[in-house]
Amino acid sequence: MSELGIMAHGSRLTAHGSRLTAHGSRPPFTAHGHPSRSNFPQFLRHTALILILCLASFSPAQAADITLTSAVLINSSNKSAYNGKSISGTIPSDSSAGAFGDFISKGAVVVDGIELSLTIDGLNVDYSGVSSMLSGISLMNGAKLHLTVSGTNTLKAGYGGAGIAVPDGTTLEITAASTGTLNATGGRNYGGGAGIGSIGNRNSTADVTNL
Repeated sequence: MSELGIMAHGSRLTAHGSRLTAHGSRPPFTAHGHPSRSNFPQFLRHTALILILCLASFSPAQAADITLTSAVLINSSNKSAYNGKSISGTIPSDSSAGAFGDFISKGAVVVDGIELSLTIDGLNVDYSGVSSMLSGISLMNGAKLHLTVSGTNTLKAGYGGAGIAVPDGTTLEITAASTGTLNATGGRNYGGGAGIGSIGNRNSTADVTNL
């Protein structure tokens, strides 16, 4: 089972998942120089097996289930389309979903009032140049998110938003199945937002677990 290590620096939080590298053993091969006529079929079998192993090791990574091109609000009406799926994509800085309110902010991916299992795999959000309280991922209305991190993901909040906003009454779990990298950066203004946790100038606490 992999473990997800988290390092927090100021308002920035960087999560690095463990990586597993498998090294297969090379089949027995004793030919020296040019194979003799009697050993030639065996040489071909060994060579073919080595080629198969090499091709398998360089197979491309599986693409995410959903590629986002704009911000999305996930609630009870469309939960089935996202639950258990992986998402990727780059969200434009002028695109956001959700609503503003006490302890909550708009964001690129907003989970509203549901329990959801979601994988991010190459998700990129950069609101750092936006003068608005925007978060990379935002939870609201008692949402519970089981988040798996795969690939490299960057979530930069705008103004006083959080990389991942987790207000009171919501729960974020970064799962043990995570094998990727998450760079979550809070906004610099309005008191500063957390990498993962509260948005700026709020006293709310977050229930963040890593099981």
